[in-house]
Amino acid sequence: MSYTWEEVMLGIDVRKETKQKQEDIESIEAIAKKEQDMMSAWSFGLSLLGGAIFGPAGYMIGKQIGKYGADRAYDWESKVVDPGKFNKDEIEEFNQDIKDEAKSQTQGQLLGSAIDLATMYVQAGGLEEGFEGWSDLTTFGTGDDAWTVFGRNATTGTPFIDDTISTSLTPGAELTPVTSGVPGLFSGGLKGASKKLTTAAGAEQTVRNIASGGKDLKRMIEES
Repeated sequence: MSYTWEEVMLGIDVRKETKQKQEDIESIEAIAKKEQDMMSAWSFGLSLLGGAIFGPAGYMIGKQIGKYGADRAYDWESKVVDPGKFNKDEIEEFNQDIKDEAKSQTQGQLLGSAIDLATMYVQAGGLEEGFEGWSDLTTFGTGDDAWTVFGRNATTGTPFIDDTISTSLTPGAELTPVTSGVPGLFSGGLKGASKKLTTAAGAEQTVRNIASGGKDLKRMIEES
């Protein structure tokens, strides 16, 4: 069986284009995978850093920076594969899948951000008696149960790193420890720290349970 020169060149062009399309698809999938990995790592790291310094507000802000920073750095959503001249249908379907997945991810991120905001509110003691609003968003819990990672000096408002003040206006007066203020994570020992962390971590599950209950109620209303 013989082939014409045109048929040979056509076969070469098809193989070349198919290979290029496959490489482009794999490149987009690799960027998407990298984005997910970095989104998790950055959100985790920055939320812990933010939470340690600024409490629930810092935890929430750090998580958003990590999430949307990775989304911006690894932009696969705007990429498309050139359909080329041959077998266009499969590639056009892939490009549409990218658009659909990008839209779905954006919706998921917005929902996640709403949950993070609600989690911040719960972590700061928003569901507890004595919550005073925005001023409490830098401490986990509220009132007598409030705490921060490093604790907070009642006099200066700074962490208990150098928590000494002068008891006299006399120059060179002896410095005495300040014991009042917001306790630190380990002020109650390891057992106390474990309880505090468990309570803080459970805030997100509380929010998700509330959100899930709201969706169930909405579905029941729609079905009735």
